[in-house]
Amino acid sequence: MIDTIIFKIADGAGRVWKHNIPQAQVRRTGADRYTGNIGNMKILETLDGVTVAGSVARYLNGENTSALTRETYAGALRKLEAETGLDLRTAIVRRVDFGASIITQKPPAEYLRNFGTLPKYKKGVEYGYCGGIESVTYHTRAGALQFCAYDKIKEIADGGGTVPELYAGCNVLRMEYRIIRRQGVKSKLGNGADITPWQLAEKETYRNLAGLFHDFYASIPKTGRLVFADGGKNITPKELTDILAEAFRQTAPQAYRELLQTLFERGRLTEKSMERIKAQERKNGQNYVFSDTNALIAELDEKAQRRAFTGA
Repeated sequence: MIDTIIFKIADGAGRVWKHNIPQAQVRRTGADRYTGNIGNMKILETLDGVTVAGSVARYLNGENTSALTRETYAGALRKLEAETGLDLRTAIVRRVDFGASIITQKPPAEYLRNFGTLPKYKKGVEYGYCGGIESVTYHTRAGALQFCAYDKIKEIADGGGTVPELYAGCNVLRMEYRIIRRQGVKSKLGNGADITPWQLAEKETYRNLAGLFHDFYASIPKTGRLVFADGGKNITPKELTDILAEAFRQTAPQAYRELLQTLFERGRLTEKSMERIKAQERKNGQNYVFSDTNALIAELDEKAQRRAFTGA
């Protein structure tokens, strides 16, 4: 579902918002600068235009855990236009997030620990007080794209919010694909052109965004697979070493990465060797001769696809 968006209206017509929302919610913070809000949506007006930012799901429903369909997203835009007087067909989208809250059989940390490193993206991991993984974030060096997966129930509890009835007592893994730069929105969704908030409600654009969410999730290498030896043939010492190394990578991915990092920093692994190791990892990721799919990841794969393309 579409969640956070940021859009800007560059012409003077955007200034009408100040005359439509309660005056107590309008603040003058400079000679030509005004701020305000309608619900959780924050509004900023400067000489350059009017910018609106916030979670559309939270604006409409009071929370952003439950699914927001393409139709209910359009309803949120109509509500925002009615309350502010803004014409969102003249607005330019500068950020859009597509997220899904997935009820899982196990706690989110057990799935997150299996999210591996992704070429060309930086990976950030946040740990809780007891050492469990609470979130994993991938982002480009320029910061135009992000993908974040985290424990949604923990986030709600930390923020003092209330868990929606549907998700009460459940394990909930939240995943979000974020395009956080105007150029990224143009490139990924507009074929090089700017798009409006209303264009996000169009079927083709919405499906493209859902596809980007799913494709990014699917591209993340997953560990935690069961590694086994073929008992029907003789195993050479090298093959056994390879199997044991892959088993270590699958069952202890963090320790495996830390070992490689230590060896590289001490000069015991060259850049060429690291490239070969990464190439072998990618090859192993497609090798089902001595490894089977992790049950938790298989569960998440199926649920992520359904959430992206059917909303179920």
